[in-house]
Amino acid sequence: MNNLKDSFPRVWPVLRLVLQWSLVLLPAVGLFLLIREFGVNIPFLDDWMYISMFEKERAGTLTLHDFFMVQMEHRMAFVRAMMLVFYKVFPGNWTIHMFFSWLLLALTYVNVGLLLKKTTGQSFRVWWPLLVLAGLTIFCPVQYRVVLWSMMFQVAALGFFLSGALLAIMSGLPLWLRWIIGIVCASLATQCFASGILVWLLPLPLVWFTPAVRGLQARIIFTTLWLAVFAVTMQLYFTNLVNEVEPMFAYKQGEEETMRKDVGGMIKDPGRTGSYVFRFLGNHLSRGSSFSMMDVSLVIGGVSFALYVVAFGYLLGHWRREELRAQLGPWLVFGAYSIGTGVLVAMGRSWASSTGDNAIAPRYVIHAVPLTVALIALVWIIAQDVIARRPEMKVGARRFILQSGMALLAVLILSWAQGWRLMDMWHSSRLRGAVNTRFYNVLYQVEDMVPANRDHARRAEKMGLLNPPMLKDRMLSNFRLQPSLLSSNTANFRSMKLSLEEVKKGREKDDAESPDTGATIEANAEAQQQWVAQVEGFACLRGRNRVADGVFFTRRVPETGAWEIFHVVQVSGMPLYLFDMLNKDTQFVHVPSGHIAQDGLAGFTGTFVMTQLPPGVHDIMAWAYDAHEDSVYPMAPFYQLDNRGPTPRVKRLGVDPASVHISKFLKKKQPAEKGDTKAAAE
Repeated sequence: MNNLKDSFPRVWPVLRLVLQWSLVLLPAVGLFLLIREFGVNIPFLDDWMYISMFEKERAGTLTLHDFFMVQMEHRMAFVRAMMLVFYKVFPGNWTIHMFFSWLLLALTYVNVGLLLKKTTGQSFRVWWPLLVLAGLTIFCPVQYRVVLWSMMFQVAALGFFLSGALLAIMSGLPLWLRWIIGIVCASLATQCFASGILVWLLPLPLVWFTPAVRGLQARIIFTTLWLAVFAVTMQLYFTNLVNEVEPMFAYKQGEEETMRKDVGGMIKDPGRTGSYVFRFLGNHLSRGSSFSMMDVSLVIGGVSFALYVVAFGYLLGHWRREELRAQLGPWLVFGAYSIGTGVLVAMGRSWASSTGDNAIAPRYVIHAVPLTVALIALVWIIAQDVIARRPEMKVGARRFILQSGMALLAVLILSWAQGWRLMDMWHSSRLRGAVNTRFYNVLYQVEDMVPANRDHARRAEKMGLLNPPMLKDRMLSNFRLQPSLLSSNTANFRSMKLSLEEVKKGREKDDAESPDTGATIEANAEAQQQWVAQVEGFACLRGRNRVADGVFFTRRVPETGAWEIFHVVQVSGMPLYLFDMLNKDTQFVHVPSGHIAQDGLAGFTGTFVMTQLPPGVHDIMAWAYDAHEDSVYPMAPFYQLDNRGPTPRVKRLGVDPASVHISKFLKKKQPAEKGDTKAAAE
């Protein structure tokens, strides 16, 4: 025991260092594991845009202009180049882009650590808590629509290029090399996202107002050459800045000038503009509480902006102190990116919403991160400066640092918890899109709330870019058939009702590939009276841990006894993780009719026309699909549909598997699933 006491003072410094580094690395490791768990290997929305570029590359017709073509207000040469690299090196892998986003965030984290080391003038053991808070902010999973969306590394790159440019200018490298690194960072940022233009402007105050560059002549030469390249870049950037991609990838814009929709409105209504920008700045910290996101984001964004103004005012009040300019300057510049981007987004997007709620869109959260990271450093540096200059304020300053740090930590913990849930929800939704995509070559009737992109998906399939690939037929045997009938409390094919409705001609088939998204039917298509089946129910998977990733409606082929899929629908309820809260907190409260855990969280509805089935008497079954296992689970009850005459008839067969000839398929003495006893009684 005495030996242990004697050795502890020698071991403790090592243990403390290990603990500190573990906490520093924990946010990065946590996000990496979440991406690995929740990433789905399928293109989504704008990801499909790159299929055309891949086709041109394969045909040998790809030109330089294809890299710089305009998508709304963005010229994304760097993004398109990286997408092409991933296509060539990892064909069919759409999750590698997500890990590239993580890598860019990790490199930004490294740059932030180097900036802390340079600006605080202290050792790691002093400022490591600041780095932990910065890491929790940079890697927060509320950025799920960035790190789980393949092409969105375009915005993850901006923080890396900005921090890289700042570090280069502040480094001790030869001035010409710092200029080159800065120019490269600014150029690549510009070719990622329109707000990357700010990387050209933000580093210049460091050149003129900090000791980063010494001598008037050196500053003039550096700035003149920098601005010359910037001017050429902007001339090229804004020449013919009209949307060149398909309208489906550009807010339905056609070939029109962009970034001019709401500039006049912004100037005339500064109050609305200010609220929009404040919500933009507080967007990433507004999730996870029961308060209104619009209110929370407005408050947090307003407080963040106020703290930034105070920090800037403190610097102005001590402007003659060169060492303080060197400490605060880089962080003020880093935080200014978020404010500038908020203004640019308001210019380009506030027109799209009358309430300004698109300021809190999840895809924008990453742009507010630099301001929060900058404030972490600014508050600490200013507090340390106050303590050094006025020792009598030492206790109050340290208390303020501790309390503000704990408040931010609490908000970040809530954000991480909510972000985890949001990643799970996004994962489930993207899985459903991946499931639907597999049917695009064999089945037209696939229902999903997210617009399909049947044409681009088919082209991707021809290039071997979908994994798993599309199905070659509609047989249920393409999937693993689980011999376990799901409990009626877990999944239930509740009803199938027939009605005569106006149906647009061609709805039941997809004879030709359409250049439009989803091969949708034209609005003026001829309508005709047809019999339609309306189906509804709910579908969870075993254990009710997840909702089904698809509900397959099948008919038994009389000649072979095999099951053929003729229709696919998706669960449209709320996220399943809300069950505990809703099940308890809404008890005895007026809520929509139906069982919360069933209809509210896992409900599905769908319709199909009689012409999707050949005339005859059909045994009809629904199956719940589990994409993780590539398995389908049978659902009760079962139905019989007779569409031989002019008036089809439907008959409910009950829950006996023998009625649809699958009793031999099911396991004997299957262990009772939770709820089976009740289901049997029903």
